Amino acid sequence: MEDTAAESPDIVGQIDASELRRRAQEAVARLPDLYREVIVLRYYQGLKHREVAELLGVPIGTVQFRCHTAFDKLRADLKKEIEDREVD
Repeated sequence: MEDTAAESPDIVGQIDASELRRRAQEAVARLPDLYREVIVLRYYQGLKHREVAELLGVPIGTVQFRCHTAFDKLRADLKKEIEDREVD
């Protein structure tokens, strides 16, 4: 019985981490293509800003701007989702 109790926080942590990943992936999927592509290439594929810029054929500053804007949109989206859940 003690083993189950000791494992419970890990299970809860895994569920929380899994739920957080799912919500983040859904929020990324809702981004306009322009922003989603830089997030996927930079953070999911692990490319550097320079590599993303070369791949997309845009200046590095454009990639940095799109990443910054994408994160602003993700923050706003996730904040709204949290607020909506609190109201329910």
